[in-house]
Amino acid sequence: TDGRALGDAALEQAQRALAAHLGPIARVVVRKAAERTRQRDALFALLADAVTEPVARQKLLAELARIG
Repeated sequence: TDGRALGDAALEQAQRALAAHLGPIARVVVRKAAERTRQRDALFALLADAVTEPVARQKLLAELARIG
């Protein structure tokens, strides 16, 4: 697992990736997830939980894996 803490630039990238699936609410989802954790894997898991469609969730996880 990757326990690295994410910085603001990586959070912004994650927000853009999530916005492709959720729209503008992604900003709120990322902010709330970042309040819970800044650890890379844990935060990405929280973001993926916001996407209910399995194929879209896998696509998001692949996009997030390329971040920081």
